[in-house]
Formats: sequence, structure tokens, C-alpha cells
Amino acid sequence: MMPRFPKQGIDLRSIAGSIDSWVRKVEPWSILIASVALMVSVVHFFVDHEDRGRAREASAWHVLGIVAPGNSGKIAALEELNRDDGLFCFEGFRGKLSWLHTERENR
Repeated sequence: MMPRFPKQGIDLRSIAGSIDSWVRKVEPWSILIASVALMVSVVHFFVDHEDRGRAREASAWHVLGIVAPGNSGKIAALEELNRDDGLFCFEGFRGKLSWLHTERENR
């Protein structure tokens, strides 16, 4: 026999049963919502990844356009533009900037 709360007469079995039936009704919807949220997150990741690439390229061009003494981040900006998928990936220009890669590796 299940214990009853004094003076209130609340049956714990009926409370547990109503919670269980509510969970059984909500569970499929929560799985559906989580699946949709996962798909939206994956799509957002790829869209954001493309935008970040454009932002990195714009930032690199901005750094190259600034007149400043010394390096001031220009080596990193040129390396960003000189990546395999970057703007300056053709061999004629890459050979002229090969000193950037050797200098970075020697540090």
C-alpha cells in the first residue's frame, strides 16, 4: 500500500502516472525539436564558416593597406592570402613569397 500524505489524501501513484503519461506525450516532440535544431546548427556552421573566411581575407587586405613601420602583422596577412585556397595560390607569385614560409618555420 502506497503512503498517503496526512490530511491531504494525495495518492503518489496517480501523480507518478500523470507525470509518466505527460512524458510519453512530450518525448517524441522533444526528439523532433532536437533533430531540427541539430540540422539548423549544421547549416549555420557551414554558412558561418564561409563568412569567416571572407572576413579573414578582408582583414588581411586591410592590414596590407595600412602604412606602418616594421612587420605590423603583414607577414601573417600575406600568409593568409597565400594559403592553398587563398587568393595568391598560383605558382608564379608563390615562388616570390616563399621566404615567408621559411622565415616562419625558422622561429
